[in-house]
Amino acid sequence: DLPGERNALRHLIDIYSDTNKNTDLVLVYIQRAIELSRQLDDYSAEVTYYDAQILVLLTLNRHTEALDLIETALKDSRLAKFPERKMQLLVNCGNAYFDGNQIEAANTAYEAALEAAIRQQNWTVEARMLGRLGAIQAELGNLDAAIDYAEQSLKKAKQVEDTRLIGEQYCMLALANQDSGKNAEAIGYCEQALEIFEKATVDPLKEKILNLLDDLRAKSNSA
Repeated sequence: DLPGERNALRHLIDIYSDTNKNTDLVLVYIQRAIELSRQLDDYSAEVTYYDAQILVLLTLNRHTEALDLIETALKDSRLAKFPERKMQLLVNCGNAYFDGNQIEAANTAYEAALEAAIRQQNWTVEARMLGRLGAIQAELGNLDAAIDYAEQSLKKAKQVEDTRLIGEQYCMLALANQDSGKNAEAIGYCEQALEIFEKATVDPLKEKILNLLDDLRAKSNSA
């Protein structure tokens, strides 16, 4: 009973994923679910489990393994019929490279994902990719380019009402302006970021922006 076995595996994957326990076993279950989907000639389910496998590996910082799976998927001739999946694979490819400190490769993947998002009019992914490209430029020390990307991302994020991304881009703009020596602008962006995060009792970005704002105000007062 292959469908029955796969259904049981799906529940086991959900249970272990929700509890964040025994991730290695989750990967075993996912691989078996992929194999069963292939035997059942169920491409939709196959790619769902395949992409879940990629996300688990990324979560575990096993970037090389994740990239191997992504590259294999990108070469699959069937992918042409699923542009949304291709776009997400490119996003995950960029994330894997970025987290693995392969900045140039990450930039290439994010640019490809951005182009795909624009073609498909997926404004949410477009906004996020603009933000990621801005983060790369900041890493490279290209502050003007980082600010430009962050401003574009912020504009798109407001259009799609992505509150989290709006806050992130205010943070990016605050940091980039601080590094550019524009303390007044940086303080303004910090204050706008705090308006976004004021409802969050605990948030790493909120704590980061509060600390940055304290530093900026101290410098302004001592100037």
